[in-house]
Amino acid sequence: MVMTLRKAGERMRVEALLTAIQEGSDKFGGITHNSKKVQPGYVFVALTGTIRDGHNYIEEAIKKGAVSLVCEREVSAPIPTYLTDSPRLWLARLSAAIYQHPSANQHVIGVTGSNGKTTITAMIHSFFKENGIPCGLIGTVENEVNGIRTPADLTTPEAPDLQRMLSEMLAVGTRHVVMEVSAQGVDMKRIEGTHFSIGIFTNLTPDHLDFHESMEAYFESKKSFMNTLSPNKIGIYNWDDPLVRQAGLASRREVFSYSLWNQEADLSIRSLHVSATGSQFFVKLGSKLHKYDRLIESFPFQLGLPGTHNVSNALAALLAGILSGLDPLCMRRALKKFDPVIRRMQLHEWRGVQIVDDTAMNPGSIEAVLTSFQPQNFKRMHIGFAIRGNRGLEVNRENARVLADWYNSWKRRKPQIIVTSSEGHVGINDRVSPDEEFVFLETLRKKGVPHTYYAELPRAIEHLAKTASAGDLVFLLGAQGMDDGYSILSQTRKIKDLVNEPSSARIVM
Repeated sequence: MVMTLRKAGERMRVEALLTAIQEGSDKFGGITHNSKKVQPGYVFVALTGTIRDGHNYIEEAIKKGAVSLVCEREVSAPIPTYLTDSPRLWLARLSAAIYQHPSANQHVIGVTGSNGKTTITAMIHSFFKENGIPCGLIGTVENEVNGIRTPADLTTPEAPDLQRMLSEMLAVGTRHVVMEVSAQGVDMKRIEGTHFSIGIFTNLTPDHLDFHESMEAYFESKKSFMNTLSPNKIGIYNWDDPLVRQAGLASRREVFSYSLWNQEADLSIRSLHVSATGSQFFVKLGSKLHKYDRLIESFPFQLGLPGTHNVSNALAALLAGILSGLDPLCMRRALKKFDPVIRRMQLHEWRGVQIVDDTAMNPGSIEAVLTSFQPQNFKRMHIGFAIRGNRGLEVNRENARVLADWYNSWKRRKPQIIVTSSEGHVGINDRVSPDEEFVFLETLRKKGVPHTYYAELPRAIEHLAKTASAGDLVFLLGAQGMDDGYSILSQTRKIKDLVNEPSSARIVM
């Protein structure tokens, strides 16, 4: 039922709307900034974006049943209108209020950082499930709400969707949630009004500089999430990353650290054995963790994901599990049977060729993947890389630089680099601009790296399929532009059908 005590057409500051919701004098069916999602009884928040202006959709929102508006400027409307200079902030605050602040009654773990967020959240989620504790999952690949899994649209959902999901979880008794917190989500106020019990800061590498403009701004955004934690909450920091450690040392909250190499950290590695298919390790608890079950130090953990970066991810997840009171043996079982998240160091074998499929999209993640394999274990190395679309010049320049450095270190084994813009296989928000393509390829050229470029992903995959042979290793790397890479490769007979027009490759020797 909708009750509104405000006069139609009356204009007020948005704080009055929040007060009305909190006092229960006004009740609403929901809130959104997307006019297509408006239902009867909703609050519609008009946002001024870079492409669209929400104020142009007010009439549509009212026709669909909106009963109140939140706007940045004066508008003529037959329903109560509330004004604000910070519509995104108030979209989040009002969303939390309308859904009655569900996270205040939940144990929410937020994971931020350039890399590792998706794997860490999935690990923590598996730990809770192995302990028999219902747990929600919100992240880049999928969301799981009350056992129902749906594909995710954003790493950190818009505030109305986030608060609705948290409310739906709490309604059936799900009091534990783990979620990814992107820097963009922080800057766009999506997590405002969400109460976090634990925050995890994984690492920092150049990324999203199209949005944040500088590494300093990107770093400040990541730090600001950790700084929003209440003083009595917990911050977990990766002591192996200098900037993350700097942030942890400056924090005024209770800080716990993890490290692969520094045994002064609160959770560290006592013994580690790695292979091309995974790792086995023992952990060591620092003195601050001695009040927890030290049984965890007595047995080895097994992880079926390659790379020491995944051991670091496991440490972050284990530390969150320890601080959440989870059973060490349950976490051990969960980690042993943990499967990689889609395109996170997924290993495949195709016609005797080892395939590594990973969404490596920034210098740190590319380094992490390539470091995990030794070229002498394979006849030849091949890298298929999708240029990062709509993310600016700097990250693409740095990505190409990292690939060039690895090419030169493997030069004697004649590695092959195939580059693509994946035209026709990415959405409008991920299309590679001519400048991004140029700076990527020009960086490779200047560093003397032979490479072959294809505009279309199927052509690039066809090239890899024709040139790789049994005993070789093929990397399929990149973000959205390589999402279809392995599915195309595993059905190579259909590759030519996927390409609409003939394309000539650009080969640089």
